[in-house]
Amino acid sequence: MQTRPFPPPLSPPFKLSAPLTNYSSFTHSPPHTHTHRSFFQHWNRKLHTFDPWGGHTPPLPGLTLKHAFPRLRWMTIEPPVDVHHVFNRYAFKLGQPDDYAQMPEASLAPLYIHGYFFNYRHWHAARQDVLHILALHPAIQRYAELVYGDWLAPDAAREPVSLHLRLGYSGEPATDLLRDRRLPPGDFYADIFGDVLGTSNKLYLVFSDNPPKARQVMQGYESRFPGLRWELIDENVLTSIHIMARCKHHVLTSSTLSFWGAYLDHKQPTGGTTVLHATFFIDHGRDMIPPDYNWRVLGE
Repeated sequence: MQTRPFPPPLSPPFKLSAPLTNYSSFTHSPPHTHTHRSFFQHWNRKLHTFDPWGGHTPPLPGLTLKHAFPRLRWMTIEPPVDVHHVFNRYAFKLGQPDDYAQMPEASLAPLYIHGYFFNYRHWHAARQDVLHILALHPAIQRYAELVYGDWLAPDAAREPVSLHLRLGYSGEPATDLLRDRRLPPGDFYADIFGDVLGTSNKLYLVFSDNPPKARQVMQGYESRFPGLRWELIDENVLTSIHIMARCKHHVLTSSTLSFWGAYLDHKQPTGGTTVLHATFFIDHGRDMIPPDYNWRVLGE
């Protein structure tokens, strides 16, 4: 996530009275079309970053964050920011003792925050406000309930599990990034379907950037786990993350989308089980996950 906060930074008691206001905007031209400047324009990437938790192409031409997140407050100006006013989420990769940094005084604004949500200390104490602010448009929620409500209901026949498979797709702009992240190995998912979550009363809702490949992956596990039940959710990123957050259990890949799909679950941390592989920390750091969330880490 890349934002520039205004007004002043969070301070105890961490009340977000006017939170996450963003000077920056996002370029949201759909792929293979002429890039045009609109209300939101991202500060360093084109066609790639749309949502608050990572980089995704908008699901519809002309759709902006203002439409998707009506409780967020945005500004259209883009003031110059000195390079020294940039907080880097990769501090944990640079050997610094702690990637957490207190927000500077309001007098130093504007500033770029690259990775403000990559350390729980910046926002977790205000979790209820974050859940309120990042509520998607009611129309998105109604659609998800209409189409998938039977699977997500508390009394559903099987407990829904969000399973995110970040596999890469044709023309993927982040191929090198995916290789460096070292996504979870196949044995990780075998452990999930075997001893960790099992299959007897679970329905795995599978989300992926490459649905055809994800289907092949899941079909490969069917012979090893005869009781495995799963459904491929081929929806846009907004609908997908809302459905993820409605699930009881969560299986993450090395992705911010995975993290927020689990964190935005209002039942956290007590509702179900959240599982991730140690490869998640290669590109996100260990301080992204709040310590009071006993999410299970495999592969360590």
